[in-house]
Amino acid sequence: MVYTICVVDVKEYIESGIIESVVLGFATAQEVAEVQRYAELYPEIKAEWIAVSRSFEREATIHAVPPAPELKSRILSEIEKTPQDKPAPSETKVIPLTQPSSSNPWKWAAAASIVLLLGVGTLWVINFNEVSRLKNELRTAKETMKSNEQEINILTVEQQKAVELRKVLAQLDTKNITMNGMPMEPTANVHIMWNEESKMAVMKSVSINEIPTEMQLQLWAIADGKPVSLGVFDVAELEQMTDPFEVSADNISAFAITIEKRGGSQTPTMEKMVVMGAVAS
Repeated sequence: MVYTICVVDVKEYIESGIIESVVLGFATAQEVAEVQRYAELYPEIKAEWIAVSRSFEREATIHAVPPAPELKSRILSEIEKTPQDKPAPSETKVIPLTQPSSSNPWKWAAAASIVLLLGVGTLWVINFNEVSRLKNELRTAKETMKSNEQEINILTVEQQKAVELRKVLAQLDTKNITMNGMPMEPTANVHIMWNEESKMAVMKSVSINEIPTEMQLQLWAIADGKPVSLGVFDVAELEQMTDPFEVSADNISAFAITIEKRGGSQTPTMEKMVVMGAVAS
């Protein structure tokens, strides 16, 4: 017979309890053959098989209890009895029954050892089921803990974002500049909250149309009469309010947003300007 050799996680296979099932006689013929095959391939499985077998043998020997003496006498008495209603025929040769020697009590203990071994097997099955249940509960608890950790990480990020937003919005000198729609999109409206001292800002759209996925909105600051890029944004970011971002420009007189290819442009595309708003002096 040719067996297909497959890679086995030896540690997981040993912990599965199949070796104990084989030793106790609870395994199927297929499982027995499988353990025999893996024992030939993996020394660790063979060693575990031997160790489990010796462990159960040792337990049976240690806990073997000889049956009560009166049980032995009662069994011998029943054997020696001759039925009264069926006398032995005269032609039948009667051989006297010789009483067995009682010098070796371990013969009488053998049956008790077998019964005890079966009892140990039952206890093992109960214990194995309990271990399996606890392993499943532990795995579920770990998955729940992992899920909780992910939620905590998300909440931590959101909390940090809220703190950064507060640093911009709660300051008295933060300016709220309204950028109104240009001829390309007259109904567009976007607010930028900018703190000149901390050089931080956030944006929130009131009304702005969707744009193609290959395009992005690019924010510009008009500083000293020249456009300075302040980064690119997706429409969804403006609808939810952007994360705080740095405004790395001085002497800003206005802000504007244009539609540019994804990733942004070095100079604004004037015919694609969506909104613009002046900074009050």
